[in-house]
Amino acid sequence: MAGARVAKSGDPVSVDIERHGDAVVVRASAEIAGDLGTAWRVLTDYPRYVEFVPGLRTSRVVARRGDEVTVEQTGNAPLWLLDAPVDVVYRITESAPYALHSHATTDHGATLDSDYMLTPDARGLRLDYTGRLVAPQDVLVRLREAAGEHAIVTHFHALAAEIARQAEAGEFPPGNTKTPSP
Repeated sequence: MAGARVAKSGDPVSVDIERHGDAVVVRASAEIAGDLGTAWRVLTDYPRYVEFVPGLRTSRVVARRGDEVTVEQTGNAPLWLLDAPVDVVYRITESAPYALHSHATTDHGATLDSDYMLTPDARGLRLDYTGRLVAPQDVLVRLREAAGEHAIVTHFHALAAEIARQAEAGEFPPGNTKTPSP
């Protein structure tokens, strides 16, 4: 597993990053003392992401048709010693209350295919993520991949932490009143 990163002992989040041909594959998992309803609300309340995902400036739903959602986000991704602005459009399929699949494209030509899975267990729930990032093949490809890896891992950590925080607080944020059925 070249380039693999493993969680610290006692860390509830584990991350593994591997190169597969022209793609970088990120797998992450978190054990969360939370409930499925809270987790689903956090995952699908896209406009609130700016409140807890570092580097994210905007996140807005631009279209919704059934279980298909289009979300536009702007933010900064670390690019070596700089923060590079990035615009991303996500085309998301929601499979309430257990899974999200998305295909994202950036203004720099990178693509990201992602899956989030929620699995209830005896301790709460498990959040699993798999993402496949393909950056354009240019001089900056390794820097773009590193920035993408960092953004994906940061985003996952922020989502897991927000789910746990809201579950512990018994919080139901305004703006997303969808309650999934088990």
